[in-house]
Amino acid sequence: MANLLLEAEVPPSQNKENNMSRTTGLYVGSFDPLTVGHMDIIKRAAKLFDCLYVGIATNSAKNYLFTEPERYKMVQEAVRYQGIGNVSIISVTDQMTTDVMTKYNIQTLVRGVRNPKDMEDEYILNQYYTNLKYDMEEIVLFSRFPAVSSTFVKECIKYGKFELLGEKSLFVPANVSSMILDRFKR
Repeated sequence: MANLLLEAEVPPSQNKENNMSRTTGLYVGSFDPLTVGHMDIIKRAAKLFDCLYVGIATNSAKNYLFTEPERYKMVQEAVRYQGIGNVSIISVTDQMTTDVMTKYNIQTLVRGVRNPKDMEDEYILNQYYTNLKYDMEEIVLFSRFPAVSSTFVKECIKYGKFELLGEKSLFVPANVSSMILDRFKR
């Protein structure tokens, strides 16, 4: 199912010969929901690459508020609204990140961190990734929104703090605000 809704977003030049001269990056997340922090990383990372792949992940150990197609739509609409033309959205569900990088000939993994704990977690993950794909690079972008997290947004939804998630939200893009209010504010 995920491949059906995502393949149209993959740039046409998929052969390795053409891609060798292109710089490519991969930014992976569950984006449940997409936040202004995620969008900050996407916008900044897109400036660094010819093509930035944004991988929508689903972790079977997590409970999600939004389905993978809904999260895909969140990212797609926010990217379109921001006018970021070099982003391709793909599913990375049931795949290892390093395998996705090999499949799409992606050289660099992009990670966003908000605080020292995130940085520590990323350092450990980097050790795993480089053991699986020694030729990869990883860049870490520090969030300009360190107090914003999907977990905080979910707490706002749980406790009915919809005034924090409205049209002028400091936490989520406008399209995500609309999706949240349509679904949860009754």
